[in-house]
Amino acid sequence: MWLLIRIVLAVIGFAVRQWRRRSPPAVHGHHLGEAYYLREHRDKKKVTAVTIGMAAPSPTWVRMHAESKLDRFFKRIGAANELQTGDVDFDDRVYLTCDHPAVTELVAASPDLRGAVLAALDAGATAVRYDGQTVWLDKLAGTAPTDAQLDALLRVQRASAPIEHTPRRWFADPFLWKALLIEGVVWAMLGYAIGAFAEVVIHREDVHVHPGQVIATGLVVATGALLALVGATWLVLRGSSRGHRVLIESAVVLALGLPVTSIQVVGDTNRALDDGAAVTATAMIDHCEVREHRGKRGSKSYSYHLWLDGRPAPDRFSLPAQIEVVRELCHAADAARLIELTIKPGRWGLPWYQRLAANGVTWEAPT
Repeated sequence: MWLLIRIVLAVIGFAVRQWRRRSPPAVHGHHLGEAYYLREHRDKKKVTAVTIGMAAPSPTWVRMHAESKLDRFFKRIGAANELQTGDVDFDDRVYLTCDHPAVTELVAASPDLRGAVLAALDAGATAVRYDGQTVWLDKLAGTAPTDAQLDALLRVQRASAPIEHTPRRWFADPFLWKALLIEGVVWAMLGYAIGAFAEVVIHREDVHVHPGQVIATGLVVATGALLALVGATWLVLRGSSRGHRVLIESAVVLALGLPVTSIQVVGDTNRALDDGAAVTATAMIDHCEVREHRGKRGSKSYSYHLWLDGRPAPDRFSLPAQIEVVRELCHAADAARLIELTIKPGRWGLPWYQRLAANGVTWEAPT
């Protein structure tokens, strides 16, 4: 069941990344007869900035922002390739993130649009962004847009008319679909990691005989996978104006989700692909320890630990000093002073508990 939950969350992560930009905005007001949209940015329930937009269809996603040292660095090393319009002021100040040839040609040929973008940045926008349906001025400081900022937005919208009439061709942008696929896969891994973390929180009991070995193996796998995925992203998107942004985003998301995902995948495949013979042993119990854990707002939870007496070692396996188990099994084994362990070797040499039983209470490894 948990494997299915993790897969569903991975699919959700993929879908969220692909479609989150497409939610239609609601009209907030009108400026000089033109409807505009408003999105608030909050910090501890306080509005700190606003993003404003107006309808402006475009054939692809476009972003223009103040060029940073990071953008210049990636251009120098060949990881990013940005259009140069020949307008020195614009080229020095603005980084154009778009690989659609028709759009980049229109920006180069439209001094009105370039001037409108510079004016929008001067008005405080962190970026001018087209999402396919709307043009946005991102994160203007304050609790509400000023008339000057709305004027700047209207100027950009009116100067965007050539982009609006650009024919939509699905594969005109040579890097867009590659970027979307990479981002989707990366966010799917994060969704899988969230499911894996939820399973660990809900099912605290030990499944593997030595959990630390599974964690260590998973982290080694995660390190290799991170280097391979970042390297593949670099090669696939090298030369794209958005390549370095996707690369940085992917590296951050993978660094957050890949360790948990790798640990879970190592544990899952270690058990699912295990065709080795099980070994059964009986261990004496010293006592059952109940540990109290305090959470937020005074909430409490408990974990249950069986301490083994002498730790008899079955053939091929060594046992730990204590095993975290479910509450019923802990009390049953404590009463009987012994527990029966059925252990399998694991596909990757990481032994795991297939079954634990004591005094009529049985626990089996989750699937």
